[in-house]
Amino acid sequence: MILPLLLFGLILPLLLGFCLGRWRTDLGRRRLLWYITLPFPALVAIPSLFLVVSTLLTPSSRCGTDACGMAIGVGLMGLAAAALFLGLGLALVWAGLALAGRTSASTSNEADTFE
Repeated sequence: MILPLLLFGLILPLLLGFCLGRWRTDLGRRRLLWYITLPFPALVAIPSLFLVVSTLLTPSSRCGTDACGMAIGVGLMGLAAAALFLGLGLALVWAGLALAGRTSASTSNEADTFE
């Protein structure tokens, strides 16, 4: 269970940042950071948010002994994990882009020419 989370949440952003930083020169650094980082935390956060909201809207007569509290706890842990994966993913994609030797897309060699 933990191995797929580590693969998709930590290793994949680093590899994608390195590969896309090396071969996709038409996209800016900030755009690459968000395109690579956001999909996995969103896949974790959306069901967790749905679980929390649906549990909060459930009437108390339908909740068993502490069942709604546990569901909200699981949902909040999922949101915390999504925030953690977002922060770590941003850092790892930035590191992958740095390893690829990626500079900003707006940087040009015009300042280096002498006319």
